[in-house]
Amino acid sequence: MMRPRARLKKIAVALCVTAALTTAACAQSGGGTGKPGEVMIAVAGMTNLHNVPLVVADRLGYFAEAGVQVTLTDLQSGTKALEAVASGSADAAASFYDHTLRMQSKGQDYKAFVVLTDSPGAVLAVPPSKAGSITSVENLKGQAVGVAAPGSAEDAYFSLVLGHAGMTMSDVSSVSTGTGASAVAALESGQVSAGWMYEPAFSQFADRNPGTGTLVDTRTAEGNRAMFGESGYAAETLYAKSAWVESRGDDARKVATAVKRALQWMREHTAAEITELMPENLTGTDRAMYTKVLDGTLPMYTTDGKMPENGYAANVELLTRSQGLKDLEPTRTFTNEYVA
Repeated sequence: MMRPRARLKKIAVALCVTAALTTAACAQSGGGTGKPGEVMIAVAGMTNLHNVPLVVADRLGYFAEAGVQVTLTDLQSGTKALEAVASGSADAAASFYDHTLRMQSKGQDYKAFVVLTDSPGAVLAVPPSKAGSITSVENLKGQAVGVAAPGSAEDAYFSLVLGHAGMTMSDVSSVSTGTGASAVAALESGQVSAGWMYEPAFSQFADRNPGTGTLVDTRTAEGNRAMFGESGYAAETLYAKSAWVESRGDDARKVATAVKRALQWMREHTAAEITELMPENLTGTDRAMYTKVLDGTLPMYTTDGKMPENGYAANVELLTRSQGLKDLEPTRTFTNEYVA
């Protein structure tokens, strides 16, 4: 029998409408939205496979068993998830670790307290209509390319990839396409000539569009090394304002405990069993395809929710090279305390 589940809903990010309200909201519990025992998590794309452990924890009732009421809010990108936490509309974000480093460079303290995946799984895809003429990154000069949003992780990846090819972001036109279905629609409609995608969106798109090309593929160990070198790369995390993590440590620990249980459950079950647990609105109607894609990406999940040793090195290098960030102190932007 399915246990009680956290509330999943898709909402617009609520912004404080007056300075007084903003002050009050941001002062409460280190900048979060709810009272102790209630946590709203802004999720950067519920359909993205990076976030499967959250859905597993929800569907198996692990949040409730840990003693915390969790609301998972579906947003289009990591940038939107960050905005939700920054504005006080959400307590924590399920998004890429890079955002904590970017915020540190702006003098703002954010901290990751669970690491879900240690590979981005990002693909720079080319639709069949363009695959014949765009066979290398150099061919993207003057072309429109889809990224989730300005300031997103894909922006940094793209800057790095273009740099390897002797190009800069000014050589292309970046188009905000979100992730998941919106990114698929942008490629299929011809809005962009190439686009950054994640699973299962990429495989669903490629299955419907034979002849799809790839210029970058970090789903594989080889592709990951080509992008980031031999250093570790922390991808999807749960992070929040450091003040929230410190003031609401009990809730952070409960959330981390539930997600860690979900990661352990996933290690002990097959991709088919995990798919069976997932709702159709996240898998799509072709659940066999979803299972196949999930099976190939299971290695990207961490085993225990911890930041791997030196697992942030590639993140620091990426942001230093692609965005010119300096004097980053990564050890201040994560903690393994709550999954210990």
